Amino acid sequence: MRTSFSVVRQLFGLPLGFYSIPLGDKIGFQWSFTIYAIICVICFLPIAALILQGKMWKKNINKIPREISS
Repeated sequence: MRTSFSVVRQLFGLPLGFYSIPLGDKIGFQWSFTIYAIICVICFLPIAALILQGKMWKKNINKIPREISS
């Protein structure tokens, strides 16, 4: 879990840093950092869901009927 979070963080970190100055010049730095903060919150929501509900999902995954034929 920690590794996948770190990889995603690094993959988003490079492009966000690369485009932050041009975007800040066009729309203003306050709005560009607001947009980046919103992107960070949206990307963190699935991780927060795993942290809060992961144990329940893992426990309930065995209750799903296996009807897929191979």
